[in-house]
Amino acid sequence: MIFPRKVVTFAVVLALASVVLVAWAAPVMARDIPTYAFLSVVPNPVGVNQQVWVTMWLSEPPPTAFGPAGDRWAGFMVTIEKPDGTSEKKGPYSSDAVGAAYFIYVPDQVGTYYFQFSFPGQNIAGNYYMPSTSPKVSLTVQAEPIPPWPEAELPKSYWERPIYAENREWCSISGNWLMPWYNGTFMFGGFNPYTTAPNTAHIVWKKPIMFGGLVGGEFGWETYYTGLSYEWRFQPIILQGRLYFNMPVSSSFSKGVVCLDLRTGEQIWYRTDMSSISLAQVYVYHSPNQHGAIPYLWSISGTTWKMYDAFTGEWICDIIGAPQAGFFATTTSKTVYGKNGELIVYMLDGVKNWLLMWNSSKCIMSAVPAFGPMAWMWRPPQGGTIQWKNGIEWNVTFQGVPGQRLSLNKVGSGVLLAYTESFSGADNVTYVAFDMKTGKEIWRRTYPITPGSNEGYFGSSNTPLMYGVFERFKKCTMQFIGIDAYTGEEIWVTEPFTNAWGMYDETGAAAYGIFYTMAYDGMIHAYDIKTGKHLWDYYTGSSGYETPYGQWPFYVINGWAIADGKVFACTGEHSPDSPPFRGFRLHVVDAFNGRPVWNISGYWMFPAIADGYLVVFNGYDMQIYCFGKGKTSITLEAPLTAVPKGSSIIIRGKVLDESPSQRGTPAVADEDMTQWMEYLNMQKPMPQKVRGVTVELYAVAEDGSIISIGRATTDPLNGGIFSVVWTPPKEGKYTITAVFPGSESYWDSCASTAIAVTAAPPEAPTPATPEQVAEQVSGKVEPLQSAITTLMVLVAIAIIIGIINVIMTLRKTK
Repeated sequence: MIFPRKVVTFAVVLALASVVLVAWAAPVMARDIPTYAFLSVVPNPVGVNQQVWVTMWLSEPPPTAFGPAGDRWAGFMVTIEKPDGTSEKKGPYSSDAVGAAYFIYVPDQVGTYYFQFSFPGQNIAGNYYMPSTSPKVSLTVQAEPIPPWPEAELPKSYWERPIYAENREWCSISGNWLMPWYNGTFMFGGFNPYTTAPNTAHIVWKKPIMFGGLVGGEFGWETYYTGLSYEWRFQPIILQGRLYFNMPVSSSFSKGVVCLDLRTGEQIWYRTDMSSISLAQVYVYHSPNQHGAIPYLWSISGTTWKMYDAFTGEWICDIIGAPQAGFFATTTSKTVYGKNGELIVYMLDGVKNWLLMWNSSKCIMSAVPAFGPMAWMWRPPQGGTIQWKNGIEWNVTFQGVPGQRLSLNKVGSGVLLAYTESFSGADNVTYVAFDMKTGKEIWRRTYPITPGSNEGYFGSSNTPLMYGVFERFKKCTMQFIGIDAYTGEEIWVTEPFTNAWGMYDETGAAAYGIFYTMAYDGMIHAYDIKTGKHLWDYYTGSSGYETPYGQWPFYVINGWAIADGKVFACTGEHSPDSPPFRGFRLHVVDAFNGRPVWNISGYWMFPAIADGYLVVFNGYDMQIYCFGKGKTSITLEAPLTAVPKGSSIIIRGKVLDESPSQRGTPAVADEDMTQWMEYLNMQKPMPQKVRGVTVELYAVAEDGSIISIGRATTDPLNGGIFSVVWTPPKEGKYTITAVFPGSESYWDSCASTAIAVTAAPPEAPTPATPEQVAEQVSGKVEPLQSAITTLMVLVAIAIIIGIINVIMTLRKTK
């Protein structure tokens, strides 16, 4: 068993939280004060070669302990007697402020161990605290290991935030997107390794944020301004299942911040008292008094940094006096996250030649008392201000580049990279690499560039520094050069692109050890980032007469995102016309082989992925779209009256998409999702052929037995209906359940109903055939034949006698 660091470090403090730490005034006369020793060894019993937690403490804290200041108990020792009769000692240990210490021990023998803690005594503040020894504690070590806490399975059905804290393993699928470009490792895109990502074009919701699309009427083909390339309408930040963005106002400004539910698109709040947000933060703080993560929003403007509560948007405090950094300023900056989520900001002044590192946690803790229990409390001053300079970790000077100005270029792999930013005119570019931890210069090199070109800026401004490699683009030959980030050595060169539009290639991304780049040639090119080996290309296809490029180009600011083994890349151009070219799309490809996964119409910009959802802005209609799995529902019907045994029934129902963007519409097969979504959400023609989804049907009899009824496929073009004919095998009540197991586009759902089967009615007699009637009559007539003959003779005689009597009577009357 491995104890979590937080539990091991702080559980004792939590257990003794009732101890009040106060300064203890020494008495006038020295005293001998008894102490009482306690010891715990857990878990008990334990398996051989499994860890146990050995915790020791005295009943009282050190008398002068005051938060991080004051004395600590010293000399703690633990004697361990092993099953084989040998012993060992552990220590000496010093206590923490509440008088406790611990260590991890691994027993390697089966049997009974004995542990005993002893305190040697100590003089503090003129008093002598007497020695003490704990009772022996036995530990049973068995051959069989004790099981750890079972891991939580990753969810297979729809899930929401907050994630229950016991589901620790879900951290692998619940990564946030805290900056517009994820975490600042490269421009205009991001790689989120802690999330799933959509495998189809299924749209969950969409939301307009300003007028968009075709104006219409007397304006002909004119469309509303998209904001590209310099007035971006949407820069997403995702935190804790919430989407934040600055609300655009008019053509050039924004006012206020909007917070939406990522899964539904519903507005949680819109605050106009927040001018804008720049990024989000989750800061993890641990002290003897506090443990956990605290989320914030930050607005960085000029020399003032504003801190907000991420849940409510309430302002917390200001950090003032920051150096003003910017794109064209002499001071440039890069912001990344530290290991605990603290903001780490690097600033470089290219004129005065200084470089500094700033830490948000250091800055905020400067407003907290350095001594006493408050020193263990994370409490940014509500409504207060803090000087930005209080967060500076280090500030170093460096040798400049004669006649040129250095600017920060990129950060990653422990390296901070600066270069002589030049838009044109230079025939070389100089790079200087600094150690991210200390600011110490690692190397500097000057590389030739095409004279008069802008390779000095665009050649590497938007490429990543990851896996110890960064890249430069040589425009004149359309080649990328890979450079070792630790030495500056050029380690590989790609083959030239074959399409001339590939010259407009100024962006790159990296993930899974692969360097990706895209350009106006309509291609995504993939290379091994360590060797430069070409891995694959993806092509958007011919655009015919629609664009002057011959294909639909990729443009840097439209952006891209990488997650879950997929690359999400948006086609576009620098300043889209009005009307824009038709045929732009979001292309999703396999990150390892370049094979297409899905695509969908749209002039897409600024994708972000978190919690399995992709949000991206569509310039064709100025709406935010959210892609991901949608919730579903099933309707199910069966006969409401009992049916006799032996009768067949029809079971029917529908599988419906319950996503906000098309709630109540039929669910469709993954393979037809793009055309179906474009029809429902983008005013495209209704597809003439759409496949449905498969439903599994079961019956549960009264005795609990389960009968598989079979499968049925829905018909989306007829309302999403499915049906199946079934003959119940016996009498009784049945619960009928329809299960949609889900797909790449939808979460699962199910529904149930009930039927009754009664006894069959008595069988009606079968009508006799003519032959059977004749046979029956013959069988009954034959035994009576002689009697019938006699009767017929008698009747004949009677008739004759009657006739004679009539004749005689007539004669008499004459």
